[in-house]
Amino acid sequence: MKKIISFTITVFALLSCSSSEEPIRLTGQTMGTTYSIVISDPADISATALQREVDQRLLEINESMSTWIEDSELSRFNQSTSTDWFEISKDFYDVLSLSLDISQQTDGNFDVTVGPLVNLWGFGPKSTSANRVPSEAEITQAKMHVGFKYLSLAQSPYRIKKDNPAVYVDLSAVAKGYGVDQIATLVESKGVDSYLIEIGGEMATRGQSPRGTPWRLGIERPDANLRAVIQQFEISEANMATSGDYRNYFEIDGKRFSHTLNISTGYPIDHRLASITVLADNTATADAYATAMMSMGETVGLEYAERAGISVLMIIRLDDGTFEQRATGQFLEKMGTQ
Repeated sequence: MKKIISFTITVFALLSCSSSEEPIRLTGQTMGTTYSIVISDPADISATALQREVDQRLLEINESMSTWIEDSELSRFNQSTSTDWFEISKDFYDVLSLSLDISQQTDGNFDVTVGPLVNLWGFGPKSTSANRVPSEAEITQAKMHVGFKYLSLAQSPYRIKKDNPAVYVDLSAVAKGYGVDQIATLVESKGVDSYLIEIGGEMATRGQSPRGTPWRLGIERPDANLRAVIQQFEISEANMATSGDYRNYFEIDGKRFSHTLNISTGYPIDHRLASITVLADNTATADAYATAMMSMGETVGLEYAERAGISVLMIIRLDDGTFEQRATGQFLEKMGTQ
């Protein structure tokens, strides 16, 4: 019997308000999840007008990068079997450029061309194995069309091409982080210095919370049956993303199959790393790194993060059902300076 469970991995904003000026709080839906915005210093900003601008900007990004919208920019590229240049928007170009860079850095552990495998395992809009584990032959066939080196980018105009006609790009592991960054740019253009922006668990903070102190954030315990905070900290400036194996998976006869795939094997990850939180210069980068190191696992991922100087907190599932936390020196240093 197969059970599919899909929720959002959460980094909580633990808020209370003591500010003399009422903060702006906006919520909505985008990219198949929810967003939340808190502005501590709203000044003369109209919440209604800002919500319209936020929704419009997120709509633009979603209509560019969603694989679930049939006529999105990305869907049209995926539907095409042409190996000619395909003109794209700056949003699409910027996300692809970042993605290919991180693919190179992580030896392909982050790879946006993973789409054929995502669909094969039942986690994408073109799913072909909704009630079974794919065969070895099917996995081998799908892997023939996976590889970021099949993609090329160019500017003036912004364009992309694929060397393999069956390449299928999936930007879900970076688009939410990019959306956070774009909304941060939008609110900063209004003169806002203190804010929290969260889309599906990916987050950016600046300045102070409505309490007049650094933002208090909590990382969720990686347990699908229990909503609880396993770690919390205060931080003023952060671009943060969390990836995990416990909110989007299916089960067959008691065996769990995660939505995070090992590109080299073509199978879902099978290790003890339950969740990983990454701090980076921007949220899109944190988002991509979190996916890459989730694929690597706790040992290789932590070694990579230390070597690359990335701020990472890992939560590892032990055999007795408890959890162990491991962090890079960069993460501990950043937490210690707040």
